[in-house]
Amino acid sequence: MFLSPAEQGILVLYSLCIGIITGFIFEIFRFTAAVLLCISANSKKKSSVYSVFRFILDVLFSLIYTVIAVIFIYGANNGSVRYFILLFAVLGFVLYLVTAGKLISHIENKLSRFLYAAAVYSFHKIVSLLEPAKAAITGLKIKKYVRKRISENIRNKRK
Repeated sequence: MFLSPAEQGILVLYSLCIGIITGFIFEIFRFTAAVLLCISANSKKKSSVYSVFRFILDVLFSLIYTVIAVIFIYGANNGSVRYFILLFAVLGFVLYLVTAGKLISHIENKLSRFLYAAAVYSFHKIVSLLEPAKAAITGLKIKKYVRKRISENIRNKRK
C-alpha cells in the first residue's frame, strides 16, 4: 500500500505521540517500582521481593507496549508494518524520557518517599491509638490466666 508524503508525516506525528504516551505509562510503572522499593527497603528479603515485583512490572509494561503498538499499526496503517512507525514511537518514548521524564521521575521519587513516610507515620499512630486497647485485652487475658492457675492450685492442694 502506497502512502503519500502527507500521510507518512501524519503517521510520524502519531508515532511520536504514541511514544510519548508510552513514556507516560512507563512513568506510572516506574512510580510503582519506586513505591515498592521504599516498602521493600525495610524488608529482610529486600532484593528478592523487589526483583520479583520489578520483573512482573517490566513484563506488564512490555505487554502493554506491544498491545498499543499492534493496535496502532492495525488502526493507522491497516496492519502494514512500516519500520519508521516503530522507530518514531521509540524516538517519542526516548524524547519523553530525556525531557519531561527526568522532571517527573524526580517528582515521583520525592512523592513515593513522602507517601511511604506518611503511611508509616499513620500506621504508627494507629498502633499507638490501639495500644491501650491491647493492654486492656492483654490484662484481661492475664487476669483470667492468673485466676485459672490459682483455682487449679487450690484444687490440687485439696486433693
